[in-house]
Amino acid sequence: MKKALKNKKYLYNIHGISAAYIHVSDVCNFKCKICNLPIEKKGGFVPLKDMKKNIKIAIKLNLKNLIFTGQEVILHPNFEEICRFAFEEAGANYITFNTNGLAFYNKKIIKSVKNLEKYANKIYYAISCNFYDKKTFSTWSGHNESVFYNWVEGVENFLKLKNKLSVDIILKKDVNIFKILKFIENFSRPASQDIDIRILDLMPFGYTKGEVFKRLKYNLVERSENISKIKNYYSGLLSFESFPFCSFNQSDLKRNKYFMYNFYLLFDGQTPIQYDPNIYETSYNGKTENWLIDTRKLRQSYNNMFSYVEECSDCHYRGQCYGIEREYIKARGLKKISKEIKILKKKNWNLDSVNK
Repeated sequence: MKKALKNKKYLYNIHGISAAYIHVSDVCNFKCKICNLPIEKKGGFVPLKDMKKNIKIAIKLNLKNLIFTGQEVILHPNFEEICRFAFEEAGANYITFNTNGLAFYNKKIIKSVKNLEKYANKIYYAISCNFYDKKTFSTWSGHNESVFYNWVEGVENFLKLKNKLSVDIILKKDVNIFKILKFIENFSRPASQDIDIRILDLMPFGYTKGEVFKRLKYNLVERSENISKIKNYYSGLLSFESFPFCSFNQSDLKRNKYFMYNFYLLFDGQTPIQYDPNIYETSYNGKTENWLIDTRKLRQSYNNMFSYVEECSDCHYRGQCYGIEREYIKARGLKKISKEIKILKKKNWNLDSVNK
C-alpha cells in the first residue's frame, strides 16, 4: 500500500443500541461530483487482517452493530470473508453499508452477495439513487451514458435482494425527485420487500459549493413543500435526513408519520437520540493500533456546519435540531431566511400550543 489510510470508527448510541463506523475502502467505481471523498484507483483497501482486528475492537467494546464506510465498500476483495468473520467469529449483530449500485452489475459481486444470503436479515444495504435517465446519470456519476444501462441492471439486481434495503435520494433542483421515485417503482421486487426511501438534504460537499450550492439548493419553504408532496406521493416507509425541524408539519411529527433524522442520525421522530458523548477514532498507519483516541473535536466540526438564527429562539425543537447550514445562510442571507422561517412557522407550526 502506497500510503496510510485513516481507519475511523465513529461511535454513537441510538436508543441504547451502540454502533461502530468502520472504514473499509478508499476505492470507488463512480466519480460523483457531489462527493467530497478522495478516489484511489489502486490499493486503498484496508487489509483483511486489519479489518478483523478493528471488528474485534468494536465487539470488545460491545459495539455489535457495524456500519462499513468509505467509498464503494462492496468492492473490497475480501468483503464476503469480512462479513462471515463479523457474524460467525466476532459476534456482530448487524452490518450496514452504502452502495452506488453499479457493482451489482458485476457477476462476481452478485455471487458473493448470494453467498451471504444466510445473513439476509443481518445485512442492511443502502443504495444512492440520484439518476433516472442517461443525462442525469452522466452529469453526476462521472461515467458516460453507455454505462447507464449497466447501472440500471445493477439497481435491478439490488432491489431483488432479500435483505433490508433503503434507497437514498438527495433533494436538489436539477433532478426531479418524483421521476426517481417512479424509476424505482418500475422495478419488480419481492412482494414482502419493504424498502425505506431516505430523502437527504443537499449539503455543500464536493462540486456543490458556493454558487453551485446556491443554484441547486431549495430554499426552506420549497423544501417543506417538497417534503409534503413526497409523503403524499409515496405511501411506504420514508426517512428524511439533515432537514431542520421547521421543514415538517408539526401535526405529522406528533403522529410520527415518518422518521426524521437530523444531521448524522441525531434524532428519530420527535424523540432525541441519546448521543454518546465519547466519539472515538482508531488509526491505520500500516498496522492497527489497539487504542482509542477521544475525538470530540470531530463532533464539534459538525456543530460548526450549522448555526441558529434569531427565528430559532422560540422553536420547540431548539437543542434537538442543529439549525440552519452556515453555507445556506451565507448563500441566502439572513433577511431572506428570516422571511422563510416566518412563512414556515405560520404554515407548519402552532408554537404557542407546542411550548405549553
